[in-house]
Amino acid sequence: MHISCEKNKLKSAIDQVSKAITSKQLLPILGHILFETTEDNKLKLTASSLDIGITCKIETDEIREPGTTTCSAKVISEIVNNMPSGLINLDIDSNINSELIVSNNFSIFKVMTLPSEEFPKSIKPQECESINVSAEDFCDAVNKSAISIADSSESRPIMQGLSIKFAGDEIHFVSTDGKRLSKAVVKTAENREKDQIIVPGKPLNELLKIINKEESIQIQYSKTHLFVNTENTSFFCKLIEGSYPDYEKVIPKSFQGVCKLSKDIITSAINRMMIMAKDRDIPNVVKFHFADDKLSLSAETNSLGSANENLDVIYQGEELKIAFNGKFILDALKVLDEDEITLRLQDNKNSMAIQNEEDDQSFIYICMPIRTR
Repeated sequence: MHISCEKNKLKSAIDQVSKAITSKQLLPILGHILFETTEDNKLKLTASSLDIGITCKIETDEIREPGTTTCSAKVISEIVNNMPSGLINLDIDSNINSELIVSNNFSIFKVMTLPSEEFPKSIKPQECESINVSAEDFCDAVNKSAISIADSSESRPIMQGLSIKFAGDEIHFVSTDGKRLSKAVVKTAENREKDQIIVPGKPLNELLKIINKEESIQIQYSKTHLFVNTENTSFFCKLIEGSYPDYEKVIPKSFQGVCKLSKDIITSAINRMMIMAKDRDIPNVVKFHFADDKLSLSAETNSLGSANENLDVIYQGEELKIAFNGKFILDALKVLDEDEITLRLQDNKNSMAIQNEEDDQSFIYICMPIRTR
């Protein structure tokens, strides 16, 4: 095998596929990248942890001899990162198949390999549903909806995943940790039956890092796997088994109060309140007081002190005092697109909804209140 390609292209591909490799591998081969030449004179790189797989194809300057090999992802990454710009050669001596030679005009590295036959076979889509969407819309929806995925302390695996529901000409992305819920909706040009899958949160985060938002992507899903494909990149991950909670019951159908205000102003104010919201038993508590086109925020910790701030807002509804986890509110504010946002309220015992606009159904965030002493 003899291949020559640009350093930057090779580095980018190695970085992308390496996101599939975990720190704890069950087998040595799972810490390796599989290098393969293709019939259209491209170099294909693949990495897998069995639960996640990423493949990337890159253009080459020359393929003198086709072939395949594997190499430690960590080692090849360090070598390529430290080489200067220009062409990098990848060679396998037919007499020494266990050695990959990485070189340029100045340096030569001889890296031990493992047999390509040991690398796990790529999982191919079988009996899959398929739909095409804009990569930008997909990434935006995942980024917004994933903020409510439960952390690793949650005992129920399904709560550590993102529900993706295909419903007619819409895709609904939803996560919840039981204290809050995020829902993003993407319109599509295709209609699908009401299918629902649950995708682990961590693989989705890695997927967002490798997608080119200017492309269109193909989503395929079976009963066990999600596949996402672009022209030169392929991704798969195992799905979480189980039934996702009926989240529509959690989203209120009516509200008693509506507050409109600047996203930047309330973000800055909550950040200031969080300085004093350090209670050990109930951390991050920020109290909200809505009344007469005013929103008063306050926080206190006995050992530190207190903070108060009054904001001018547009508020319609009865006077209301309620408390929320300030961090949860900030998480939602970070992903909202508009300068002016809408808070929709019920009473001091039930959830608040945060949206860009009152009639904007593309994203809604539901947050349960905190009962204070």
